[in-house]
Amino acid sequence: MNNSIKNAAAALRAEYPFRVELHAHTSPASSCSEIPPAKLPEIYAGLGYSAVCVTNHLARGRGDNAEEWLTDYYAAKESGDRLGINVILGVELRFIPSNNDYLLYGITPEDIPEIVNMLDMNIEEFSRAYRAPNRFLCQAHPYRSGMDPTDHTLFDGIEVFNAHPNHNSRVAVASQIAHREGLIFTAGTDFHHPGHEGLAAVRTRTVPKTSADVAALLKSADFLLEVGESLILP
Repeated sequence: MNNSIKNAAAALRAEYPFRVELHAHTSPASSCSEIPPAKLPEIYAGLGYSAVCVTNHLARGRGDNAEEWLTDYYAAKESGDRLGINVILGVELRFIPSNNDYLLYGITPEDIPEIVNMLDMNIEEFSRAYRAPNRFLCQAHPYRSGMDPTDHTLFDGIEVFNAHPNHNSRVAVASQIAHREGLIFTAGTDFHHPGHEGLAAVRTRTVPKTSADVAALLKSADFLLEVGESLILP
């Protein structure tokens, strides 16, 4: 890398100094995760992140007891408060009958029982009922194997850069589609297992404190994406 590129990258990092993880899972709320809730903030604080979104799976028959599901978030938030890293509530939703997953931000714990009651909807019905200016709905890893084609007008963006190392999320295809359709790009580690942490981030000018802050940030499109050590202009 020549000096001019290094200097430009350094300037961008200085302008967007805060790193936010948009996609992380804990156990037992996400049975596919190996990460205890209290451990998640510890891991990300150690990596220098300013905030981490807990986006556990929620689907009919998978974590659909709202009170039990929220236990992981509360434990992670308590740990984050002690460590000085913001733990933010998000959710990864799946609707009947598809295997597609959707990330939702701009929610509070009080919203979860209502969302649980909507899990028998399909994405079209949910989008019509629940999208709002203060929420951000995006399709997670939309071009991973097993995902179904979806009407892009139903959500606000797509997770172009999903960094889960055990899946091929076809990020080049996702990038092309996002550009073509004018969708907002997001990036996330999709963190489940020790050793896979911190593979992606959104870099921001200010630190989001709430899920509503994350939704507003993403809708503003005023952020950078970071995958590994590479900066990406969305």
